[in-house]
Amino acid sequence: MMNSENTPHIQNRVQAVEERLMFQQRLLDELNEVVLGQQKRLDDLVRQIGKLADALQRLADASPGGELPHEKPPHY
Repeated sequence: MMNSENTPHIQNRVQAVEERLMFQQRLLDELNEVVLGQQKRLDDLVRQIGKLADALQRLADASPGGELPHEKPPHY
C-alpha cells in the first residue's frame, strides 16, 4: 500500500534510476563510437598488410629461384 509519505521517496528513487540509466546510455554510446573507430582502423591495417603481402610475394616471384635474396644488412 502506498501512502503520501512514501511518494516523494519513491519519486526520488525513480529519478535517481533514470539519471543512472541516462548516464549508462551515454557511456554505452561513447564506447560504441570507440569500438567503431577501432574496427575501422583494424580494417585499414588488414588492408595494408594484404597490400604488403602482395608486394612481398611479387618480389619473391621476381627473384631467381622464387626466394628473396638473403643479404646481410650493411651494419654486419
